[in-house]
Amino acid sequence: MGDTARDGLRRCSLRHVAWVLLLLLAACAQPQAVPTAPSTQSNAAAAGDPQLAAIPPEPLMPAYKATPKERECLALAVYFESRAETVEGQHAVAAVVLNRVRNEKFPDNVCAVVHEGGGGRGRCQFSWYCDGRSDKPRDAVSWQRSLDVADAALNGEIADPTDGALYFHSTAVRPKWRKKMTKTAAIDNHVFYR
Repeated sequence: MGDTARDGLRRCSLRHVAWVLLLLLAACAQPQAVPTAPSTQSNAAAAGDPQLAAIPPEPLMPAYKATPKERECLALAVYFESRAETVEGQHAVAAVVLNRVRNEKFPDNVCAVVHEGGGGRGRCQFSWYCDGRSDKPRDAVSWQRSLDVADAALNGEIADPTDGALYFHSTAVRPKWRKKMTKTAAIDNHVFYR
């Protein structure tokens, strides 16, 4: 290949790279909407699948009018149970707490649900609450994310990924009580039951 041909190829390649970079920058600059609940219907319609398009989107959980203290209790549960998990895993923990609040077998406010059984080590419904360690969040970013998840759940902006679960446990343990329950979901490091 001659020098002229090589120079022309270099210029063409540089021009091509410049166009690709411009396209990428333009795509990144477009604001992207992030849905809080999965929308199977719109995804299916976009994909052109009429069978899936007939499936309605998951319903959102009902809003719950919480006190500031209940908001903090829900955020603490999300933080200590699922701060290192996906948003879906965090939504799942929040959903279980709110499912319990709405169930007659459990206390009717968020803090009472989170603190239930707090009579000593190993007796709490949520193990972090009576593990003897500080319940003060140390990671500011994770704490803010937990507050955001709690707000979304309390405002009725999330779907329940657990299908109505009232119980969950870490995948690191195998409690005996799980055999009496109906498994509803496995999300990240937790298994959910009702």
